[in-house]
Amino acid sequence: MAQHRIGSTVVMDAIAWWAYFTERDTVRAISQSHDAPGHGGSSWMTREPMTVGPDEDTESALSTMLDHGFRHLPVVENGEVIGIVSIRDLAG
Repeated sequence: MAQHRIGSTVVMDAIAWWAYFTERDTVRAISQSHDAPGHGGSSWMTREPMTVGPDEDTESALSTMLDHGFRHLPVVENGEVIGIVSIRDLAG
């Protein structure tokens, strides 16, 4: 993530998405475990995160992020992730 300068990523299998991994998950992993690198990412990722639909208005998505302390929200349509919106996208 650091190499590509991204703050979050969607975790998927061959069929569907099932979790979300953020820079905050990394910080949490390091702060809670002396052996974070020895644990798989599944130990730290955010499962079943809140999402928004593609027709969600900007104010509503931003409000969701601010109310819950998120910096990223997956955009989901018909059960598929079609993007990620960041607070930077909405605050500009």
